[in-house]
Amino acid sequence: MSVTEVRKRAERFQNKSRLVLVINGLNAALLAAAFGWAAMNAPNWIIRAGCASCVLFALAFAGWAYRRRPGRMPGEASGAAVLEFYRRELRRMQMRRTSVLLLVLPVLLGLVMIAAGAYALRPGASLLNMAPLAVMLAAWSVVMWLRTGRYSRKLQRQIDEADAVRLE
Repeated sequence: MSVTEVRKRAERFQNKSRLVLVINGLNAALLAAAFGWAAMNAPNWIIRAGCASCVLFALAFAGWAYRRRPGRMPGEASGAAVLEFYRRELRRMQMRRTSVLLLVLPVLLGLVMIAAGAYALRPGASLLNMAPLAVMLAAWSVVMWLRTGRYSRKLQRQIDEADAVRLE
């Protein structure tokens, strides 16, 4: 593989990483604003605590995404330096499913607390009213788990390809 091809791959990966960083930052800001507003207007303390947990999730997610921002590619560096930069960036972006689970735990806890607070407002209501939220949480959790695994496998393939590269 030529040096220019490695440089193009590294630039493409860097640009995609920056775009994902911006999108994640906007999502976190939107979530923090929405749940913050809901916490201020919630009818009881259980819902307020659940919304506050979701705000904490959004802030933790923004910090996590910011720490994973791409580094700067060496300008006019040799092919070996560019390849090493690309490998390092790929390895830095690896994530484990357990870290994703720990990251989303506050939002799951918050949503359960919101549901409990809503039930506390109407204690005689059927628990089946909470079924759509439970199904949504379960589906979201499964999708996140599968997407994380898929992303990890894809990233590992890219790392293996970068490790196998011999510069021409």
